[in-house]
Amino acid sequence: MPSKQERKGAYIVKAGQLFDTYDKILVVEIDNVGSKQLQDARRELRALDSVILCGKNTVIRKTLKDRVSRKPALEKVLHALRGNVSFVFTRGDLREVRDCILRNKVPAPAKAGQIAQCDVFVPAGPTGMPPDMTSFFQALSIPTKIERGSICIVSDVQVIKQNERVSASAVALLQRMGIEPFTYGMKIRQIYEEGAMYEPSVLDITPDDLRNKVREAVDTIAAISLATGYLTAPAVPHLLVRAAKDLVAASIAADYDMPQSRSLRELLSDPSKLEELVAAASIGAAGAAGTASAEDTAAASGAAETKEAAEESDEDLGFGLFD
Repeated sequence: MPSKQERKGAYIVKAGQLFDTYDKILVVEIDNVGSKQLQDARRELRALDSVILCGKNTVIRKTLKDRVSRKPALEKVLHALRGNVSFVFTRGDLREVRDCILRNKVPAPAKAGQIAQCDVFVPAGPTGMPPDMTSFFQALSIPTKIERGSICIVSDVQVIKQNERVSASAVALLQRMGIEPFTYGMKIRQIYEEGAMYEPSVLDITPDDLRNKVREAVDTIAAISLATGYLTAPAVPHLLVRAAKDLVAASIAADYDMPQSRSLRELLSDPSKLEELVAAASIGAAGAAGTASAEDTAAASGAAETKEAAEESDEDLGFGLFD
């Protein structure tokens, strides 16, 4: 059987190989996570070409310090080594690995003195407890009544508030009612990828989000450029359109013939053509509205005809229900 020192040396070698080999590392918190839960997560992550490394922070810190000189970017991981954490090394898709980690949760009962993860309510309704337990609910200021030989809670009652310590009385009540209000699992603290360190929320950004952000930035640059008169590439299309409009307006004002303004000059010189154009646009808009209205009317008339046909078929039978 290998000694403690030999096991420690083998662990340092294994950890060093993982930090040298993988360029994608997830730093995860494992507070209140049991060994069985870690084992299940390890099995699922193995299918995604991922490995979990758990161990003492002092040993992992020593391993990282030995490699910072050869791989300086690992110093960012060294700064994230605080508290009860583990590392998930992966070559797979980070979103899939993230989803697998967050999916691995188990329900857990409340414990006195711990900080609550969320608000906890006891639902209204029967509790299945005998009437002699009424004093227990009275001590907790929970309104109750007796129905069919058991205690019934009148309305939903909040017994635990988020980010506050759990009281012993709330724990006793939840245990009696068989409620496990909390869930425990690994939480992703930070992600290291090819020398960069970022928050896990970055994985929620989609290509469409990036395109929209770039589009907004380009629009903003163009607006500032047009307002200040400072020439930039995003403002060039707007300047060209503006110049074309000014050119057409100048040619009309100076009565100068040019192909780009010829059709507009004809409309302005012959008011009847302009009136025909406006009338055609009005008819087109009215026609679109009329088509929609006709479709609605046809649907309504079709429903009415179906109803009348059904009534006529009933009358043709010649007798009523009780004849």
